[in-house]
Amino acid sequence: MYATVISIGSMVSMWFYSVRNYWERVIIPFLRIIPAEIKPDHLSWSRVPLGFLVTFFLFFYPVRLVANMLYILAWLTDILDGALARYRKQFSIWGCRIDPITDKVLNDSIFIGYGWFWRNDPEFSVMFWTIVVIVVADLITLVGAGLMSYFIEERVQANIFGKWKFGAQCTGCTMLILEWVNSARPVLEVAAALGILSAVSYCYTGCVKIRARTGRS
Repeated sequence: MYATVISIGSMVSMWFYSVRNYWERVIIPFLRIIPAEIKPDHLSWSRVPLGFLVTFFLFFYPVRLVANMLYILAWLTDILDGALARYRKQFSIWGCRIDPITDKVLNDSIFIGYGWFWRNDPEFSVMFWTIVVIVVADLITLVGAGLMSYFIEERVQANIFGKWKFGAQCTGCTMLILEWVNSARPVLEVAAALGILSAVSYCYTGCVKIRARTGRS
């Protein structure tokens, strides 16, 4: 069953990357006008303040239109940072490490905001534990990937479940911001399930690689 899921995921990933390569060729004129002072890492780091700003305009000073625009901007930085790095060949170890971290900070800051401010809302209470699972799974994945990177000393690649999970998280987050709560619930449940699979996959892969490294040494 695990092998079947991986095989299907690999085919989906291959399709995704073929679309991504076409898309990146289309946006080359836009990449050319980005000032040289703006590096791909800057775009990745920008998702941290953008996540907090979206949360601020959702809960502390509610202006939903501003929150939506900022979240779309954060999405664009996620699309552009990798494309810009490949176009300019400005790859860095830090860029590979901070990209998945800032993705999680962006969405999880919004999820934590909803979990805290809407926890007593009857319409939202059903989703509370789903959000808890999403945030905890992201935290376990980060810790697992960090430990694997430290002990094995190699760059940790995003797994298939993580990529699907991030797409489901972004879709569910967008639905929440648009107040499509009923539509967001099944999407976030899928994101939670994929988050668990991603965390388990990271931990399993890390244990296998650490045991192999220990056995060789």
